[in-house]
Amino acid sequence: LLASHLPILRCFLAATNLLLRSPCSMVDRLTLEEEEIELFLAPHWLNDGNIEFWFEEIEEAVRGAENAASISMLCPAAMSMVNFLPPDDLCMQFKPLKLEEKKLVLMAINDNSAWKANAGTHWSLLVYDRPCNRFRHFDSHGKSNKGAAERTAEAMRKALHAEDATWVNEVVTQQDNFYDCGAFVMVFAELLVTSFSRSGTLPPPAMLADDVQVRGLVHEVRERARKSAMNLRREKERAS
Repeated sequence: LLASHLPILRCFLAATNLLLRSPCSMVDRLTLEEEEIELFLAPHWLNDGNIEFWFEEIEEAVRGAENAASISMLCPAAMSMVNFLPPDDLCMQFKPLKLEEKKLVLMAINDNSAWKANAGTHWSLLVYDRPCNRFRHFDSHGKSNKGAAERTAEAMRKALHAEDATWVNEVVTQQDNFYDCGAFVMVFAELLVTSFSRSGTLPPPAMLADDVQVRGLVHEVRERARKSAMNLRREKERAS
């Protein structure tokens, strides 16, 4: 019973504490339950914990890079507050993250409009690009999440100090099944953060619209994430 309620508990804790991201030790890292780890295998739909775990993996991979400190990645649980809090309250909750100082802010978007973990039907990625003062929406299923992403952008403008930011739906590779949206978010996030952390610029748009490359990465990222999650779980078990 406890395991089945972990995602909801995690959502509540993250929404109140924002899962403040500081340099992680192994102990601090999110450890997924075994059933959550298996979700990384196709044809499973990824849940909040899967996305959060991969965001942490990306952060660890780029830690120490020249521009890594100017990037913030907001996990699904933290973003769930956008549906329930007015802009002024969001500013207060996100203040410790100093989002106004970040050049790139990644937000995992889900079309779930209820206070419930692991609900909704589709994932996409919303990015605030401060150098261009623009919200960029990366959706692997047309404009399925455009409404949810636009609502999030409007709610976050004040917290980001981006009141006059523009908006664009990016042209990206599209999924050809019903379950890979979360994996596409993982791929897009990794490509964007890796490029920006090293060079201070986003990757060429064509890279995220290269169907052969992106779909290959979707398959690869699922397997890499699963192995990383399993290894972390085993390391913690040995250390306990």
